[in-house]
Amino acid sequence: MDFIKNPKVDVGYLSVAAHDLGGEYIDFIKLNEDKHIFVIGDISGKGINASMSAVIMKSIVRTFLAETKDFKQLIQKVNVFIRNHLPKETFFAGVFGLMDFAENTLYYLNCGIPALLMYNQSYNNVIEVQGEGRVLGFVKNIEKLVKVKKLKLNPGDIILACTDGLLNAKNIRGEKFGKDRVQQSVVENLGFPAEKMSQFVYDQLLDFTSKELEDDISVLTIKCLSK
Repeated sequence: MDFIKNPKVDVGYLSVAAHDLGGEYIDFIKLNEDKHIFVIGDISGKGINASMSAVIMKSIVRTFLAETKDFKQLIQKVNVFIRNHLPKETFFAGVFGLMDFAENTLYYLNCGIPALLMYNQSYNNVIEVQGEGRVLGFVKNIEKLVKVKKLKLNPGDIILACTDGLLNAKNIRGEKFGKDRVQQSVVENLGFPAEKMSQFVYDQLLDFTSKELEDDISVLTIKCLSK
């Protein structure tokens, strides 16, 4: 994992398995001094099978990057690999992001991520920036179903992505944690480092459910510091 180390951003994340092994997937891949790829998502299934599929996917993404320079083509190749080489009915729901620090821009491709949020300092508000996308491994040709989106980043902006284990967790009344609580957590903890912001969302979830996790959880927070 090539963790992002750039003075323009502060990056923090956590990934927690509900049991000993899980299919949550986070990776950071350095392309050069100005460009960095991140991936966050969830491989379908539980336990060792999902964990092994996540390890294989992490490896194959890096292999494809060595031979593929086009961002969308990379996702197409990953989709075909999941469909043809991982266990039947294995899917990936997540997002691929390309940070371009020279342009202060995030290019991203939604592959069924349940929540991709952005706090905009100018408007002091958290909005969804999902974009169009489909889970990988479901259809043979995903070319027409996915689209690369672009976000211009400014100092003070915050990107947060999380998997469905966070959003769908329920309390004893059967209420879901949901996106609203995640958005509220971002606004309440703006002054903290990215790693703390990710941890606070998780801590609030534990308080909300008052019980052991039923599903794996991953959270990624990116704070923009300067141009």
